[in-house]
Amino acid sequence: MHTDATTIVAWTAALSLALGLLSAALRRCEVKQKKHEKATGVIEAFSQEMEGASYTPTPYLFNGLLQTATAEMPSWVDIPPYMHELVALPEVRFEGKTGMTCCPDVIPAGVVELDWVTTDNAGPVVLIAPGLTGSSESPYVKRLIEVLMTSNRRYRPVVYVPRLRAPHTCGGDKPFFYSCGFTHDFRRAVHHVETGLRQKAEEAGSSDVLLGIGFSMGANVLAKYAGEEGERSPFRAFCCLSAPLDCPSLCRYFKKDPVCRYFLDPFLTGCLQKIRENIDEELIDTDHPKLEMDKVKAAKTVTDYDDNFTAPLMGCTSAQELYDQASCHHLVEHIKSPAMFLHAENDPIVPAVSIPRDVHTKNPNLVFLSTTHGGHSMGWPTGPTGYTWSSDLCLRFFESALGEE
Repeated sequence: MHTDATTIVAWTAALSLALGLLSAALRRCEVKQKKHEKATGVIEAFSQEMEGASYTPTPYLFNGLLQTATAEMPSWVDIPPYMHELVALPEVRFEGKTGMTCCPDVIPAGVVELDWVTTDNAGPVVLIAPGLTGSSESPYVKRLIEVLMTSNRRYRPVVYVPRLRAPHTCGGDKPFFYSCGFTHDFRRAVHHVETGLRQKAEEAGSSDVLLGIGFSMGANVLAKYAGEEGERSPFRAFCCLSAPLDCPSLCRYFKKDPVCRYFLDPFLTGCLQKIRENIDEELIDTDHPKLEMDKVKAAKTVTDYDDNFTAPLMGCTSAQELYDQASCHHLVEHIKSPAMFLHAENDPIVPAVSIPRDVHTKNPNLVFLSTTHGGHSMGWPTGPTGYTWSSDLCLRFFESALGEE
């Protein structure tokens, strides 16, 4: 009897494994790519390397929502501690045209944080820009850092943490926030990193190469910044994962899709409200002419929240104007360094329908990759442990950009 039970368990386990492997094989998907017909050498070389490439999601993560959930799943990766560098940003007053959109005439003083991974590595610096509610503590960021740290290039990762996303970045005389399209804080942080990078390269002989990886909102900020800067951008190359290229299209999708409307939208709004509470004391005494805090606190959707809070702070008249100005697809044609964009077609937050179909035709420095699966996971989990497939992809792209350097 015991033998029969053992046999049944063994066969059941074997059948489950076989079905799991079959399911994974069936969901193996091609990595589709789009690029300019006159792509630059780096893009062409990477494109050729990616021919025939595929992605297979973790077997038990069988849809976009489950794949998305892995972004914030606890990570047991072992990375060195961070060195937290605070960058004080003075007040800025603009007069006349600035070449930037989604930016007020007066930017209050504040603090952003650069979280450097403690390391003796001397390779290129990789500046990481997390998503809307992300930080250096986000599991998907730590999984990326582990891959960067163990690569042959001996990369030096540093995480950009915007205002209000870390304890030391809260507060200030006047309330302010970050947004999907506001790039000037990021611009000043990049300048700070670049200046230190050159100085250390001269003193210690380390690499002076700066690379970038952005996730979701951070990817949009990174791409928009690179487009605004053009030839002035210090990034040798960068990768954008799950970037919301066309925010108005994304907004329309959120209103129509049931999962977004009844689950994701309220969840993201709650996250934003919680972050906003960090500056509630400053908001009590604010003299901002267009902020009505009762409406801000009552907002139940991201659009309502942005209409009443983010848009006024960014100098926009409405959420719709904010979304239009925030969209990086208006500026991708001005990007001068090699850039890779990666999206998943089953992404429930940045779906394929929100990605402009002709965006790849605007610039020979860009390549757009897409997979059927991956969700908004930031890492494209693969294998039984959910290994971050997209991190390896970023490394391959950087290798194409750096060549024999």
